[in-house]
Amino acid sequence: MKKISALSAVIFLLLCMTACSSDDEKVPTIVANNQQALQQVAYADDIQGESTVSFTTLGAWHSVIKDASTTREGSSKSSNWVSISPNSGDKAGVYNINITLTPNESGENRSAIISIICGDQEIEISVSQKGVTKEEEKNGEEQKETEGIVKKINGETVVYMDFESVLIAKQIGEKLYPTKSYSSTEWGYIISKDYYNREWRCDYEYEHLGHLAQTSTYLTTQEGSNKCLALYYWDSNKLSYIRGDQNGVSRDGYLRTNLTYGSTKYTLGNIDINWLLATDEYYIDLPVSAIGIKTTKNENLLIEKTQIEEKGDGKYNYKYTYRYVFNEAGYITEIYETREHSVFENSKEEERLIYTFEY
Repeated sequence: MKKISALSAVIFLLLCMTACSSDDEKVPTIVANNQQALQQVAYADDIQGESTVSFTTLGAWHSVIKDASTTREGSSKSSNWVSISPNSGDKAGVYNINITLTPNESGENRSAIISIICGDQEIEISVSQKGVTKEEEKNGEEQKETEGIVKKINGETVVYMDFESVLIAKQIGEKLYPTKSYSSTEWGYIISKDYYNREWRCDYEYEHLGHLAQTSTYLTTQEGSNKCLALYYWDSNKLSYIRGDQNGVSRDGYLRTNLTYGSTKYTLGNIDINWLLATDEYYIDLPVSAIGIKTTKNENLLIEKTQIEEKGDGKYNYKYTYRYVFNEAGYITEIYETREHSVFENSKEEERLIYTFEY
């Protein structure tokens, strides 16, 4: 009785709208009872729509299904992959239809429009079926999230820490010893141990634009403690040069690293290649560090690095040039370096492979 009463109420409401409407106004002969159900999305292995579609009519109705997908040639595809039950009604009333699908094995998304027609009016149900299953979609999203993430550098496993830094670790027995670290986040200091189990601490200071301005590194060994001070100079987002001193006092000329960038742009991957090449083991064996770059990294790849070093017996210049190898996806997989000494004749060394990357 309750079902009949509800049906009667809906039809009565529609009849009232008919009676109250002017001649120029169209009276709804069909109404969807749940607008959200008119948009349905399914996965490739689904054989039913997301939900039942409920609607009310003032008279008999029928349905038409058209495929909304197009082939590469532009012609319409068949709509026989989707059907509804019931597909028609011979009188006024409240109807609930179920949508049935066939598995989508094409690997491509497809869609169809189901038109429910009553008199000269209709409602449309949009049905889209993806070309992948829910699990395949999840795996694809996870792969996309990790796309371009470096897994290994020089064969060493990259371990990603909770604080969003990158720690390159070497497996020795059952222990992992950190050898290098990278990060795009800011923190005030790092305390760790290097490959030789030596304790070190590095303090970081930033300038007002967010660039790393100074690092102070303290290394503790059996012989005592050493300090290395490095100052970083920027031109916009380009690191121009670095000054450093292993005795803890920075002064012009003791060690200066000048950096030259080329026209090749590189924005892929999660490792700042320029920073990786700009710093080296001179700065007290501090793990090659890309710590503290909070601003947008420089897109132009480094092509040359010149180091000017002053010692008691004179000044020495070393020039390093770099060549990059890319994979089909555009990621850097290898970096080659050529070193040349400015003082000695015929000092240009053979090109050597210094970095490999696995993604």
